[in-house]
Amino acid sequence: MPDYRKKKRNRIAPSPKPKRAKIKKESNYDIEMTPRSARKEVRSQQNIKVVKGRKAERTKNLKLTVAVLLVIALIFTVLHFAMPMGIIEGVSNTVSLIGSGGYPIELDSTQTINTVSRGSYYYVLGNTHLYAYTNAGKQLFSYLHGLENPVLKTSASRALVFEQGGKQVLIFTNSGIKENFTTEREIIT
Repeated sequence: MPDYRKKKRNRIAPSPKPKRAKIKKESNYDIEMTPRSARKEVRSQQNIKVVKGRKAERTKNLKLTVAVLLVIALIFTVLHFAMPMGIIEGVSNTVSLIGSGGYPIELDSTQTINTVSRGSYYYVLGNTHLYAYTNAGKQLFSYLHGLENPVLKTSASRALVFEQGGKQVLIFTNSGIKENFTTEREIIT
């Protein structure tokens, strides 16, 4: 049986060469076969201990980590396809609703054209500005649109403001303006 004890070494002198056991040339290399019951008795007499490493524990931990990562990836994939605008914008819209404000609200516009409620927040379209407020009165954003005949259309996550008879289109999220572009032809409706 191999000796696993730590050996003392002289750091100055070179280490001695390991001694090899001499093999008799005349010896028989055949392994004797014994029945299982006899093997158990031989093992118990020798008192052999099997030292197991940590490989089984590491593979178990690796499998658990991979399973957790797959579940997290699956959740993110489902959320990505369930939310109409994606995970990042969905979280941003949800976080922007946190907080409180107060009433009454003062508007810079002289005339209110349209108001649309979207659950826990609402949009107010004036003749000069577009506002977004939570139901608690917190102002999410205010944007000077500069359109002569603005029209407001909303979806589950965004608002679209365009000029009827014009070419300008504005797209908003709860955080503010997302896109601003001009069409080639005039927008009728």
